[in-house]
Amino acid sequence: LAVLTILLGLYLHGLYGQIQVKSRVLLVQQLLQVMGIAFLAQALFSYADPGLMLPRWLMVLGSALSLVAIVAWRLFYSTSVLRAIGETRVLFLGCNDLVVAIAEHLAAHPELCMRPAGFLDDRPEGQPGPGSLSRLGGLSELREAAARVKPGLIVVGLRERSDRMPLLELLDLRSSGIRIQEAAAAVEGIFKMVPRDGLRPAQL
Repeated sequence: LAVLTILLGLYLHGLYGQIQVKSRVLLVQQLLQVMGIAFLAQALFSYADPGLMLPRWLMVLGSALSLVAIVAWRLFYSTSVLRAIGETRVLFLGCNDLVVAIAEHLAAHPELCMRPAGFLDDRPEGQPGPGSLSRLGGLSELREAAARVKPGLIVVGLRERSDRMPLLELLDLRSSGIRIQEAAAAVEGIFKMVPRDGLRPAQL
């Protein structure tokens, strides 16, 4: 019961959904709160059934060891395992609202091992891209940008239907091993949800 309480506390604090350690102080604070929940739950269990009471020294020692072990494992995972896995560079073709949402989500969740490399569209020169997403050129420069960036995934999210879709270039890049996805499909894979704003009647 004590272990299940700790696991439930870790889940409720979102520590299974965000693996990357952004702040060691915040991680320790969250784990201390989890251990506090475990102590409170143990007290409630002991009131219900005195036979379920654990010795105080065991709870204190177990909580201290869990705190040290979890912090050490998270730091190791963040610095070593994620680096060993490597990152997939994501090149965006177009820059609609779904593309912006995907880029911001990937930047905020490095544990997904996907890094936005920039976007291509035919907006006027000098007009800045949204957020930290940098413009790498126009739609006609897809081959050159792919050769420079070497993306593992290209997400297509054109702003308007009038934007020219470089179909031949996309087919060539797909045959070279680069994955091509529409922005709506990428949202489903990354966010694990169906994008309402990106749905078209034909997809239904």
